[in-house]
Amino acid sequence: MVFNFSCFRKMVMKRMRILVASIVLLNLLFTNLVVFADQNYSTTIEKNDLKNQALTYMENSVLNQTSPNNEENNSNKILNKKIIVIDPGHGGSNPGATQYGMRESDNNLSVGLKLKKLLENSGAKVIMTRETDRSVAEEGVQLKQELQARVDLVDVNNADVFISIHSNANENADVHGVMTFYYNDISKRLAVDIQKSLIEFTEATDKGTEKENFYVLRNNKIPAVLVEMGFITNKSEAIKLNDDVYRNALVNGLYNGIVNYFNELNIE
Repeated sequence: MVFNFSCFRKMVMKRMRILVASIVLLNLLFTNLVVFADQNYSTTIEKNDLKNQALTYMENSVLNQTSPNNEENNSNKILNKKIIVIDPGHGGSNPGATQYGMRESDNNLSVGLKLKKLLENSGAKVIMTRETDRSVAEEGVQLKQELQARVDLVDVNNADVFISIHSNANENADVHGVMTFYYNDISKRLAVDIQKSLIEFTEATDKGTEKENFYVLRNNKIPAVLVEMGFITNKSEAIKLNDDVYRNALVNGLYNGIVNYFNELNIE
């Protein structure tokens, strides 16, 4: 059975809009301003600017903080005993992209831990490459060894799929959107399912799926994808990536993409 996003969207918007609005506005009442800073400059956004962006996002997005109740039994069956490796990119001395006082590694880990909980609640066994702000291999080793340590967890645990979570960056601050990478044909379907679900839940700009030669993808023997949740270098998207409500939307997009992938395999 494939998840009906249209029905779910209507249900969520009806039941969650008031609650989400209350949470966002309450938070804004205690926030005078948000200071964004990088190594070379700082930018201040006034409270009203943040309020408008937050409310615009809330009105145009599908927000959910739990797994879909009407699909819970089906998800439990599909994911039961599946072994899933979640790889929050970067960590330790390598924070990844940094901008506006935010670090990519923190975004990646927050979403990864939330996804872990959701998958485990549906019966999956989840292997995290990291659960704290640290490197996976011994600190100070070459990047290749660090990446290989992440891939090694797939073989050691006989995993079914590998999901690497990242936040993107670009010299052009106007660039924004969600994209998902894969390396080979066995990973393409997983990438397509996750990308489609992420767009359904976040309504972010769809930058599609793309074949890419990343180390953690080309050296994996199982379906493996690398998800770029958004651009930390884009001011509006950076705000969302740092927001817990939006992170929940990302998590549900990832979760349902994984469920849909295994559903399709089960149908075949």
